[in-house]
Amino acid sequence: MKRGLYIKLAVQSIRKNKRLYIPYILTCIYMIMIFYITSFLVNSGILSEIRGGFTMREFLVLGRFIIAIFSLIFLFYANSFLIKRRKKEFGLYNILGMGKRNIAKVLLNESIIIAVISLIGGLFTGVLLSGFSKLGMLKILKADIEYSTVFDISFSAVAESIVFFTIIFLLILINALRQVHFSKPIELLRSENTGEKPPKANWVISVIGLIILAVAYYMALSVKNPIKAVTLFFVAVVLVIISTYMLFISGSVALCKILQKNKKYYYKINHFVSVSSMLYRMKRNGASLASICILCTMVLVMISSVAGLYVGLENGVRDVMGRDISIVIGTNNIKYLNEKVEKTIKNVLSEILSEENMTAKDIIEYNVISFEGYINGQEILDGNDIINNINIDGVDKISSFYLVPISDYNKIMGKDEKLNRGEVLLYNKGFDYNYDKIKFSNIGEFKIKKKVDSFVSSLSTYSPQFLSSFIFISDIEFEECWNSTGEMINDGIPDEQYYQNTSKLFKLYQFDLDCSDEKEIYIEDKIHSLYCDNFYDYNDDLDSGYFLYSSTSSVAREKEEILEIYGSLLFLGIILGMVFIFAMILIMYYKQITEGYEDQSRFSIMQKVGMTKKEIKKSINSQILTVFFLPILIAGVHLIFSFNMIGKVLSLISLASLGFLGVLTLICFLIFAVFYILIYIITSKAYYSIVKSSDNGD
Repeated sequence: MKRGLYIKLAVQSIRKNKRLYIPYILTCIYMIMIFYITSFLVNSGILSEIRGGFTMREFLVLGRFIIAIFSLIFLFYANSFLIKRRKKEFGLYNILGMGKRNIAKVLLNESIIIAVISLIGGLFTGVLLSGFSKLGMLKILKADIEYSTVFDISFSAVAESIVFFTIIFLLILINALRQVHFSKPIELLRSENTGEKPPKANWVISVIGLIILAVAYYMALSVKNPIKAVTLFFVAVVLVIISTYMLFISGSVALCKILQKNKKYYYKINHFVSVSSMLYRMKRNGASLASICILCTMVLVMISSVAGLYVGLENGVRDVMGRDISIVIGTNNIKYLNEKVEKTIKNVLSEILSEENMTAKDIIEYNVISFEGYINGQEILDGNDIINNINIDGVDKISSFYLVPISDYNKIMGKDEKLNRGEVLLYNKGFDYNYDKIKFSNIGEFKIKKKVDSFVSSLSTYSPQFLSSFIFISDIEFEECWNSTGEMINDGIPDEQYYQNTSKLFKLYQFDLDCSDEKEIYIEDKIHSLYCDNFYDYNDDLDSGYFLYSSTSSVAREKEEILEIYGSLLFLGIILGMVFIFAMILIMYYKQITEGYEDQSRFSIMQKVGMTKKEIKKSINSQILTVFFLPILIAGVHLIFSFNMIGKVLSLISLASLGFLGVLTLICFLIFAVFYILIYIITSKAYYSIVKSSDNGD
């Protein structure tokens, strides 16, 4: 046969099966476009010039790897729909005298045509949209934009895209040739009509799936500590994926059988046809529905989480920091946090703010003893006692403790609380302490006079833990604790190991400024330059073995640094979300198309025995309402049960308000549900058009 004939047959096959090939080619174009854009951004020189560029590049490299793996798996998955539909055509070619080698040449030409169209289309749209993607990335990172550097072409990204997707198309071709080579002509002819038998023993699998899902839900609901939540998160995800597939494959069969036994429901025209049809091929049907459910859940979790972090950045950082600018002075002896130190701080601040014509607002200052403790009932273990007593689940019971004199509490909060010796006020963040006494292994036992509802700052910036407790103690006992803690710290501990010790003594000085973020960072830098860098010049009377240290921080700088991570996560989430949504759409479309062709002859027979087009449409809608909306509903259930664990994980990167995250998640779900419904309406029309085409002899 002449080569031109193979090309002609390939073009005719694609044109004749355009309902299948056009979505597949569009998917290839889309994947190539996203891969090129991601590579374009990774190779962009602008990332080395902007704040947060290094972090963004690291996330994009990870995203490109995920997109590459997903593209390989998903294009194989999508191509399987094409091969199943085309096998009958190949069998016919074979019976009419065309050998499998000739069929292979037709497939080769089809693959070349699809690859060329996809690469040209994908790279063209990728180059066209890459500049806008870069603009979006810079906007998210709040970087200065020079439009002359935004729109260009990355030839290295073009080469990477061509090489990678050429390999994918080659692997897909080899897989198609393998299927044709090992199939007999009669098998190819009958392949389209080969259905799935309802799986047996599905009740056992359904029960196992429910148990696995219950375990995953219990893990998500019961976890309390953020660090433990991270270790359990991926385990819970794997369990949810396994149980979802088990329940959709076997549980959906069980559902269909239950519906069959309900005579009032089953023996209606629209329900009878749809339930029988679904039960007939439910094994494959369930796998597709499970895939859609998992993709829905992934998109919802990803978009709502990263959007919650990014949008809530301002409130989250302010909740942690308390005030715009913080100055911390640490020591190992209380006598050095004296009037001289306080006067020096105020003089330096007054000088700096006067030069900038600014005024400090809402000033707070207090002394703190900070240490980590292990909550063992009413006893709080400290120092080496933590290591000696902690067990495998002990991470849930580690908290940061802050001792503050009652006079500082009253001054800051505008209260007039009185404490006797041995009495304390308690403020907990992140857990409940349900005892009336509290005993510390290092400073003694105290009676809890009252629990208070709030304090001005959580001080989480200074601790890796996210459980924290403020202990407000009498001034006399605070000074005793301070001196004893200072002696403990200084007893044989070199200065350079001070930061590694669990206990710390420091004064916190905070205030607000009415200015821009840029100005706030400038003021913080100036304070650090004039005060912290020359700290020992202001305190030249330190005795040998005693020392002070100082540091500064600001809400604006914290936001700037955290924005690098949150912005990168948001941008990556948007890209991956677009990939997963497009994959979900294609699965829905091919599912409807494939089942439409399979049901075409069945509904043709039904029409001949008296079933009207209106009844056919009702049956189609019944099928959609019965099973096809299960993925979005189950995804919503997954989201509800995972919310606690997601919130704990996000708290590790300073998400302030779970309420805010909940509202944002609900909004994302509602928007996604509307989008999901629209997609199903469109795909169900494609199914109906195929089914009714049998009337016209198509």
